[in-house]
Amino acid sequence: MSTCTIDKSLAAVKDKTKPLQQHNKIPHEDDPGEIVPAPENRASIFETPDPQPQFSHTISVNSESNEDISADSPQLYAELPQEENTVITVRTRPFNISETNEKTSTIIIMDNNGTAFEQVLLPDNWQVHCFTGGSIQDVLQILQSSEDKLSSVQPIVIGMGVSDKKELNITKLTNCIKNIRKWGYNKMKITAWISIPEFDNLDPQTLSNIKALNKEINDWFLLTDPLNPSEIYIQRGDKHHVHYTPQTAEIILQSIKYTVQLD
Repeated sequence: MSTCTIDKSLAAVKDKTKPLQQHNKIPHEDDPGEIVPAPENRASIFETPDPQPQFSHTISVNSESNEDISADSPQLYAELPQEENTVITVRTRPFNISETNEKTSTIIIMDNNGTAFEQVLLPDNWQVHCFTGGSIQDVLQILQSSEDKLSSVQPIVIGMGVSDKKELNITKLTNCIKNIRKWGYNKMKITAWISIPEFDNLDPQTLSNIKALNKEINDWFLLTDPLNPSEIYIQRGDKHHVHYTPQTAEIILQSIKYTVQLD
């Protein structure tokens, strides 16, 4: 994993760039607003029958190994082609945004849970980029190596953090989060973050780590509302109990739209 360091000028940036939360317009980077702390709730886990597949268009990129992504994130749903609904999965490092199209205006950068969006009908100008095993420590490198692909993208939504749940060095992750925010500020990009689910099968220390990360993210980014206990559905057979189904992905999609005020 890469090491993230804080630029000393970041503290001066923070006062000018606190994001708006649940606002009536898309925020500008120089438009400060009140930080509304994310409510604390502990999510429950429900195993549900496999839903009928609806929409999917999946592209697998740059795979050089025989590793099956389903080992940690079971692929339980059939892949049905849908031209304007694109989930792009990248399995090998170094990670980068491999492709966009001329319509793409919103990109979601995700870890393994991005595969849950394969069965969600995305707006035709959205893409989900799923990085297998991705973590908060990968995000800055993904953004920096993909700047040409992101030049016309607004906003960028980040869905990383589940893989970092057991990281003992929270300060290192905090530094990464701040540097990601600084990148967005310098590039004049609206950036939002999907609240890391507080799965209730986790041990107290891991749950505490997730709460600390969500609190830090909320200080720097537009943060989606935490999932309610009844909104988290775990894929049947997922041994880690952290990979959710398309039902939960659909709820997250609506929360993203509300957070960044997009139709």
